[in-house]
Amino acid sequence: MILWSTNSTSQTYNFKNYTIESGLAGNQVYAMMQDSKGYIWVGTNGGGVSRFNGKVFQNFTIKNGLMDNVVRDIIEDKDHNIWIGSNAGISIYEANNQHVYNPVAKNLFKNLTKGIILDLYVDRKGKVLVGTFGNGVLIYDGDELKHITSRDGLANDIVYSILEDSKGNYWFGTNNGISKYDGQNFNSYTDIEGLENNYVSSIIEDHEGNLLFGINGSGVLIFSYKEQNTLDIKRISTSEGLNSNFIATIYQDNNDDIWIGTWGKGVNKIVSEKSSITEGIFTFEYFGIQEGLRNSNITTVFEDIENNVWLGTYGAGLSMFRDKSFTKYNLNESLQDNFVFSLTEDNNKNIWVGTGANGVSIFSPKENSRYHYSIKSITTKDGLINNFVRIVFCDKGGKMWVGTSEGVSRYDGKTFEHLTIDNGLIHNYVRTIHEDQQGNFWLGTPAGISVVTLNNDNFSNCNISNYTEEDGLTPGTVYSFAEDNSGNIWIGTELGISKFDSVKFKNYSVADGLVHSDVRTILMDKENKLWIGTGGGISIFDGDKFENLTMQDGLSSNRLYLMLFDEDDDVLWIGTNVGVDKFDAKEYRSSKTTKFKHFGHLEGFQGVETNTNAVCKDSEGGLWFGTINGAIKYDPLAVKQKNNLPPQTHITKVRIAKKDTMLQSNIKLPYNMNYFTFHYIGISLTLPEKVVYQYKLEGYDEDWSEITQETFATYGNVPTGGYTFKVRARNNDGVWNEKPTELVFSVIPAFWQTWWFYLSSLISLSALIFALIQFRERNLKRAKNILEEKIIIRTQEIEDQKEELREVNQHIIDSISYAKNIQRAILKPIDELNKYVPESFIYYEPKEIVSGDFYWLGNVKNNGTENIMIAAVDCTGHGVPGAFMSMIGNDLLNQIIIEKKVTNPGEILNQLHAGVQFSLQQKGEDALSKDGMDIALCNLDIKNNKLQFAGAHRSLHLFRKDEEEIEIVKANKIGIGGIEEVERDFINHEILLEKGDTFYIFSDGVVDQFGGPKFKKYSSKRLKKFLAEFQNLDMAIQMDKLVKEITGWKGELDQTDDITVIGVRI
Repeated sequence: MILWSTNSTSQTYNFKNYTIESGLAGNQVYAMMQDSKGYIWVGTNGGGVSRFNGKVFQNFTIKNGLMDNVVRDIIEDKDHNIWIGSNAGISIYEANNQHVYNPVAKNLFKNLTKGIILDLYVDRKGKVLVGTFGNGVLIYDGDELKHITSRDGLANDIVYSILEDSKGNYWFGTNNGISKYDGQNFNSYTDIEGLENNYVSSIIEDHEGNLLFGINGSGVLIFSYKEQNTLDIKRISTSEGLNSNFIATIYQDNNDDIWIGTWGKGVNKIVSEKSSITEGIFTFEYFGIQEGLRNSNITTVFEDIENNVWLGTYGAGLSMFRDKSFTKYNLNESLQDNFVFSLTEDNNKNIWVGTGANGVSIFSPKENSRYHYSIKSITTKDGLINNFVRIVFCDKGGKMWVGTSEGVSRYDGKTFEHLTIDNGLIHNYVRTIHEDQQGNFWLGTPAGISVVTLNNDNFSNCNISNYTEEDGLTPGTVYSFAEDNSGNIWIGTELGISKFDSVKFKNYSVADGLVHSDVRTILMDKENKLWIGTGGGISIFDGDKFENLTMQDGLSSNRLYLMLFDEDDDVLWIGTNVGVDKFDAKEYRSSKTTKFKHFGHLEGFQGVETNTNAVCKDSEGGLWFGTINGAIKYDPLAVKQKNNLPPQTHITKVRIAKKDTMLQSNIKLPYNMNYFTFHYIGISLTLPEKVVYQYKLEGYDEDWSEITQETFATYGNVPTGGYTFKVRARNNDGVWNEKPTELVFSVIPAFWQTWWFYLSSLISLSALIFALIQFRERNLKRAKNILEEKIIIRTQEIEDQKEELREVNQHIIDSISYAKNIQRAILKPIDELNKYVPESFIYYEPKEIVSGDFYWLGNVKNNGTENIMIAAVDCTGHGVPGAFMSMIGNDLLNQIIIEKKVTNPGEILNQLHAGVQFSLQQKGEDALSKDGMDIALCNLDIKNNKLQFAGAHRSLHLFRKDEEEIEIVKANKIGIGGIEEVERDFINHEILLEKGDTFYIFSDGVVDQFGGPKFKKYSSKRLKKFLAEFQNLDMAIQMDKLVKEITGWKGELDQTDDITVIGVRI
């Protein structure tokens, strides 16, 4: 009989902590509240006030208008202003103006003297009640201030806590007991009336109408009104189960649980399901440092609108408690070692935990608790063969097998017996154990497999058969076993999988379709399909073919260590090097839809990296995971419901002309203030790191932006017109705002761009012309005779001038035509692209003799890779001005790509922007030229079928072979060049292509061409439809049809702009 010591465990729950290092104003917290916009406000001792949006803290101190930096309470009034009570009086943060002011300085409270504010409270009518240190209570209704002191019947002028009960009575907790005030009369309860202590720190009314008073030093006092309004008084103290009588705060959450914060002992929670306040029955849960809190002095508790409970501490900032879905047990919580390599449940509902250095820890559940255990330790001192445990296993007879680095130990409840190489094992290092349908035991080792057949159920007379690579087994360490319905044994090794049919092995590897050779875990599902967890993802094998799932399908990591089916094989749990994933296997079987939900450190899975096959399910439905940082228990009954509350989304500021401002909706901005950066935030406190956004500038953008975690959006050179900036946010559970947050504004044109200026100019011009005509007619009559005499001479002069003008015009045309030749000479021949990619075309049609559009081609070898560089560029203007810009752009691209060997499209555009600004002297106060260019730039690696792309206003359109939908790889929404100071960082997209894929880049000349029966623009939508319709045709035929399409659309109208379209098929 083995005897071992027994200890109690503690555990770490899912707390998220915020301190000064996180940006909080101070670690000593006095007060917390959440305002109507979702912001968390925190009052600190000496640091002032913090406002938290889930991402960053914004801090306010006396420099920002606070009366004092010691802030004891914060509330929001009916007008959404924030009242801040400090050691020097009240400050108010105005919601509309977003600044802090002193109401005394504005003579709002004429009778309010400076002093320490201990408590603030808003009653149901919107009145603000102020509890002070030595000045009683102040009641402000928005117009008048009422002052109540001990002279009026208040128990004491030091007031710590205030409450209005459901009957309309006010209750005041003071330094000398409790006062009840019905608006006219006071009733007081002090030590004279039986209170053990007069220091009343906190008051709440629970959902059943009971009043709970926190008595600092005497626990909690309960007032319950019974029939005929008789008062029943009860007490909760250490005698009833509280861990401390020094009460700082009391709070009741939406689940009816009551949280009691103490000084020095953390927080006590009265569990509503197992308690009754009126009957005096209490069941407590305790949260202190051992359970994950950073500090045990709890000053304030509140629950946010997403049902997260926040605890304010005096010394360690804030702690947010989400739930008890994940509980961690590690070395600090009495586990023998943090490296947990294996877990299993025995027949007595004990959890056996195998560790990497200190043997086995046995967790025995305590009565009526899902989280508390007594722990027993088994080591070599107790008879275990070795303390380095890789596998614990419970056989069908209830005996426990422990595989170690020095052999196997089996425990029958009284004694150990051992099995090693001396008994015939192939290797002492046993990593996995499986019991087959015939009762044989399969032991996996680095050298192969040992199959143990027991005789008389003991080791002394057993048969051992060994299998290695020489017998046909896949070589490498054996990590896992599975058995199918036919009794075949499947073996996972570091170099593939093997199937043993009792006669021979059949092996499968990457060459057969397996996603990766390192197989750590294998499972057989209810459909007799094999699920294989590897170093490269999951393979699902039906006996004929493999289906593979990787990070591209939603896995958080391809490095798998463990898997476990749950809920009748409908849910698959997957352990990786970055946490665990929950996979909807039922949905995948029915529709091939992949739905993963990840749990990492942010989601409460504190162990992060799991260990090979370290997983089990207990008889209560809990899941246990072994990690490099202890054992993690997942309790599905403690999981919070889906967070159906979308983020509260706000546009926080707009940056215009290098200045931050708060724009009011419907504001009108001058034409030269058209560069914007919109800042926004979506407040969702459960997992703020998982909040994502989409935005859209209606009137400028056609579609919503791609999903992003950035909290700002920049737009440059926005044309005049009306716009609505919209932003929406999605929380951690995928819930979007139903209605986006909007800001409506307009950019008004300069006066010379307005209709009235055009009209007045037309009228003035018409009047001038009329006057000139009248004046000319009079002059003509007077000069008729003279004109007739000189007509012959004038006629000859006109003829001479016409001839001169013809000569000048011809000279200009010849010069521009020569410029065309120069431009054509600079550009490579159009068919040059066909040399690189035979299936391609360039449709290039200038509006005038010379063009503001140009294309750029190049073949650059860099680091042994052949890079086909292709660009479609649209410069400011067309004709001669555009041609000058094209010369600058072409020369800069030659310098950057040919001379400097830069082949990364994003970096090329960054350098091109800098080059244009330098060439046109666009920086500084004297900058005049706003010219620039839009560009789509590609780097095509034909050998590896890899495409890199970056764009400035010009996106790339990609058609995948045999797919109908077009993919649009979006460009940055800002151009090259210009005098704006917006920083450029062009995104470099990398795209893997397959044979038959086709992509297009083009300038805006095609989509802006007017024509058709209604004289409208051709539009990008019509171009996408046209390209999709002819995807099955050769590229040369596509170009011919496109030219005919645009020519037919244009009809008799002039060409609107230069046209450049480039198409490439792989």
